[in-house]
Amino acid sequence: MGYESTLYNLVLLLHILAAIVGFGGIALNSIYLARARALPGQQGHAVLEANSFVTSKVSEMAIYATFLFGIVLIIVSDGAIEFSEGWISAAFAVMIIMVGVIHGMIRPATRQLIELSGSGSGTGEAGGLERRVTIGTAVLNVLLVIALALMIWQPGA
Repeated sequence: MGYESTLYNLVLLLHILAAIVGFGGIALNSIYLARARALPGQQGHAVLEANSFVTSKVSEMAIYATFLFGIVLIIVSDGAIEFSEGWISAAFAVMIIMVGVIHGMIRPATRQLIELSGSGSGTGEAGGLERRVTIGTAVLNVLLVIALALMIWQPGA
């Protein structure tokens, strides 16, 4: 195995692909919200439901896969990367916070928005929920940049 092995490179490829699918889908939440708001009734509701499926099913599973592939990368690096390195611990912490933002802010607010749009009521409440999704998505995007910086520059390695 090792840092430059075919297995390492394959897992790295899967790690990057999972990150693109996972974080890419969630990064576009604000665009979906704006589009849903611009469409009348059931059309806007359909956009919210489609976005929710992508973010809560596809993107979240890909984000979990990103984390798992990262762990496998450390294992197959044959000591070139160690779990004890500071940047690895920081990346794990950032990942845990990201999952917390998804589960604590983005997912619940999106679920409530779908319920409101399906019932046709709660426009004032919808604005607050949209802000929660937008802020959660922005926080997630900043955390993603931090995670990428940790992986690229590997401070303390």
